[in-house]
Amino acid sequence: CKDVLHRLRHGKGAEWEVPIDVSPGYRSQIDSEARRTFTNAKTGQETFKWVRIKRANHLFDCEVYQVAAALIFGLFDDG
Repeated sequence: CKDVLHRLRHGKGAEWEVPIDVSPGYRSQIDSEARRTFTNAKTGQETFKWVRIKRANHLFDCEVYQVAAALIFGLFDDG
């Protein structure tokens, strides 16, 4: 779900918006985790992992839950 949210927030899929008048705390929390690239030392293959970069991440989790619910109810197009 975090990967789907990442794609949505970067314009790849359904439109994902955050109102402009949200609090600074909200903005801080929705950017509390980052998708990082790691290289496997044995195989050299790159993998992606989500890394928590700020302590408060509750609102990021809420956005992930919104994506999960939307996926469960089939609200996103397959295209």
